[in-house]
Amino acid sequence: MDLSRLDLIDAETDKQFLYYYMMMPTVRNFMKEHSSGSTVLHLQTSRVPSLELFIPTHKAEQTQIAAVLSCIDRAIEHTEALIAKQQRIKTGLMQDLLTKGIDEYGNIRSEATHEFKNSSLGSIPKEWKVEPLSACADAIDPQPDHRTPPAVLEGVPYIGISDVKENGEIDVKSARKVSVEAFRKQRKRFTVEAGDIIFGKIGTLGL
Repeated sequence: MDLSRLDLIDAETDKQFLYYYMMMPTVRNFMKEHSSGSTVLHLQTSRVPSLELFIPTHKAEQTQIAAVLSCIDRAIEHTEALIAKQQRIKTGLMQDLLTKGIDEYGNIRSEATHEFKNSSLGSIPKEWKVEPLSACADAIDPQPDHRTPPAVLEGVPYIGISDVKENGEIDVKSARKVSVEAFRKQRKRFTVEAGDIIFGKIGTLGL
């Protein structure tokens, strides 16, 4: 990793304050404007000294501002750790609920207290059965030719998985647009209705 560094030359500037200031959107925009490169951006470090900052006159105020932001960072880290822990608990609970189920008393079944049987998917509750997905749902491929319609400037919004926000809302404005002909072709195959389960079939795996 190619790194640059800032060495403080003014004893009246709080290092932590400067660190947070360098994360400001205006500073990030400045860095981006003074970067070049087609594939990987390279910052023109010679322009960094010309960046203008708003610096409180008294170092004590700078330190106090940095302390507040540090406190918020710690709170965020704690919350993220808690969310990660809850996610692991949810994953484990899903595994138990979806493979063992709940008995008539509301308890998760276990092989120690309930009857299980062998199946093609492993051990399952005696009351359960194994069936293919096609027995309970129709899987519809909107593009059987596996070719995404070409984008156009003016057309019908073509929703992708990246257009769905974390809260479930769809950002239509960010969606690419396709021709009316492409829309009509897909419309002949299916229409999205309430209760449908939609998942992405094309994308990049990993982070």
